[in-house]
Amino acid sequence: MRSTVRAFLLSGLFGLAAIPALAGPDIYRAGTSPASECADELARTDGASLRLLHLCDEGAAQPDLTAKGRAAALANAGTVRLRLGNLEEAVIHLSKAQDLGAPKDSVISLSAALIRLERAEEAATLLSDLNGVSPDLMPTALYNRATAQLQRDNTKAAYLDLLEATRLAPDYAPAQELLTHFTVTPYSAMAEAGEEERDPETDCVAAARRHQIDVFRK
Repeated sequence: MRSTVRAFLLSGLFGLAAIPALAGPDIYRAGTSPASECADELARTDGASLRLLHLCDEGAAQPDLTAKGRAAALANAGTVRLRLGNLEEAVIHLSKAQDLGAPKDSVISLSAALIRLERAEEAATLLSDLNGVSPDLMPTALYNRATAQLQRDNTKAAYLDLLEATRLAPDYAPAQELLTHFTVTPYSAMAEAGEEERDPETDCVAAARRHQIDVFRK
């Protein structure tokens, strides 16, 4: 049995950051199969090809997959389309995978396709509940949600998601870079309350969480 879950990362505003693999099918059979070979190759490379697309499609059509395996195989077929830039078909396959119970982490890839299609409302809704996303992929999910929020002109929500992403993974470069596109101005009422001597960076973060800041995109 093989179960591999990776993530797709995209900034629809500032360019592609990475294209790792998404998910390996959970199948119950001995030896190799198109579904398992597809998952293995997706895990080995960041690229895609028509040969890999055919292999993953063959895997998704295997008659002996479990329901969970079918969902993962469809997600893999969607990921290949995402890598090839076939976004509409990627959304179709990844949505079917979700409907069949694909791992929660697959919403990251689906949201990436929706963001690239400028369907920000759908992406933000998809990522509204991140319960079940793997801890190591939570920064990626938050980053994608921030990107969707920026497309919706919800600057403050995007800023808060990026803060949380960098709190969870301080070295997460995509979120760190995207934060440089923000200007944060605490309300003057904070200074009037006698908080001038407190650390300004800490105050900005705390104020952001209390919605007591103005956040602007540079």
